[in-house]
Amino acid sequence: MVEGGVGPRDVDVLWRRSVECVDRLDRAGARLMRRAIELEFPSSVGLRVDPAAFGLVVDAYGYLGHQDFSVQVATAEGVAAAAALSVAATRFLSVGWDGQEYLTDEEGRAAESADTESRFYTPNFVSAVQPHPDGPWLWLDCKDGAMPLMARTMIRILLQELRRAGVAEGVIRPAPRGSGRWGA
Repeated sequence: MVEGGVGPRDVDVLWRRSVECVDRLDRAGARLMRRAIELEFPSSVGLRVDPAAFGLVVDAYGYLGHQDFSVQVATAEGVAAAAALSVAATRFLSVGWDGQEYLTDEEGRAAESADTESRFYTPNFVSAVQPHPDGPWLWLDCKDGAMPLMARTMIRILLQELRRAGVAEGVIRPAPRGSGRWGA
């Protein structure tokens, strides 16, 4: 069980429903994705995930626009977190829109050629890790796409790399506004 009688299948359903909402440009996708993050990565002591991480963006008119592909690790363990974020950044470039991490170029090419809906996509660019008083951050260029399953896998990867680097406490969240990505 993940939380309060909610199992992994229920969380998978929330992620899939958020993708369906993205396909319809339905703002409910943002709410569903936040709830999926809350259930899959419940807050506790140690490493936590802000439900706004890699969040879907709803515009001023209430329409689902794009996704915030920036991420910060807010932590006092900045050096280790920056190292982990750097390793994760390399892996992020191999994550497809469907949430699959393609470990080899051959896997990626095979998935792209098998994609009959022409939806195959991986990030075009990932920035260098940037310093910030609250913790390191970076951003990815995903051409203003909205891909919840990609975000899910990126959160998993970042948690793995943070643990591997020995980061014991921190919050994975969107990069702060004014940190450089959006102009200072």
